[in-house]
Parts: sequence; structure tokens; C-alpha cells
Amino acid sequence: MKNKLFWTTALCLAVVIVCQIWKLTAKSEQPSVAQKSQIEEAKTQTLKMDSKAVKIAEEISKTPEFEKAEAAPAKTEIAKPNVRVASASSPQVVKMKVTAYCLCGECCGQWSGGNRTSIGDKANIYDGVAADPKTLPYRTKLNIPGVGIKEVDDTGGGMRQSAKQGICHIDVRMSSHSEARKWGVRWLEVEVLGKFKTLGHSTVSSK
Repeated sequence: MKNKLFWTTALCLAVVIVCQIWKLTAKSEQPSVAQKSQIEEAKTQTLKMDSKAVKIAEEISKTPEFEKAEAAPAKTEIAKPNVRVASASSPQVVKMKVTAYCLCGECCGQWSGGNRTSIGDKANIYDGVAADPKTLPYRTKLNIPGVGIKEVDDTGGGMRQSAKQGICHIDVRMSSHSEARKWGVRWLEVEVLGKFKTLGHSTVSSK
């Protein structure tokens, strides 16, 4: 009887001790009132900040600048190939002394009656001009106002002397002496479709 009472009392004490231990453990796991208060305050501040951020975003979305940015299509950057395009050099416009000659004795002197130019072209085709080849190389094409496109295929003493004085001088070959005399001496802006050696007194400009 005494043993039964002893074991019953011991069991009750054990249960009480276990309950106390469980309560203490539960209290240690649960946050204190102060901690709960801090957690709730943090949640409230977070919600306020989120609400404020949403409000600011809505205000920005209503501004004209934002609407223009939304309306404008996005520009797509296209990679350009690394290719160099060769472009023809612009012709030069040169102020020249332009005279005219024919194949008669008065114009050509001892070389009159010849049927070939200085470089062997047929002289009676009348598609060329005489010039100083050091200034305007042979085969240089010239666009002469009132005449058209002619080619340098001849030379003469008058052209070479003018070059020494810094003057670009060309002599247009014509079919008759009267036509050459009618032309006379003119100062024209001639388009040079090729190389040109700049002279001291020649007016040169790029077209």
C-alpha cells in the first residue's frame, strides 16, 4: 500500500515537472510582447512604404514626358557593316585663258597642213585642244562652256609660255580660220575631268 502511494506521488510530481518544462519552452519560443510590437510596427511601415511607392509610380505615369516615352517606338540599333565606299573625287573648276586655232598656216605656221596632233591623233576630227602637257596631261578631258567636252591631244608654244607666267591656257581646235577668229580670246571657268597642276595665278575651285 505504501509502495503504491509512493509511485503515484512520484508520477504526479513528474507530470508537474514536465508541464512546467513545456511551458518554459513554449515561452522561450514565442516572441515577447515588445518583440511582437516591433514586428507589427515593421509590417505597418512596410505597408506604408509600398503604398507610397505605388502612389509615386502612378503620378509619374501621368506626366507628359512619361506618356511620350511610352508612345515613342523603341529604336533598334542595327550593326552597320565595316565597309568603305569609294567615291569619285569632285571635278575641279579652273579659270582658263581659252583661245582657238585651225590647221591653216596663219594658226600653225610651219606645222600647218599636218594631219596629226602632238600625240598622233587625227587633227581633222576637231575633238581636241592644245595645252601645256605639264599643266594638263594629254588625254585630260575638259568641259568647256559653249564648246562641250574636249580632250587634250596637242600642245603649242603659246600654251607653254602662258604656263610659265602662271596662266592655264588652252587652244581649241576648230574646223575653219573664220570660226577660230570669231572665238577670239575668252576667260572661262573650265571643268577639269582629271589631274591638274595648280599654277600661281590660276583660279582653282572644287565644284
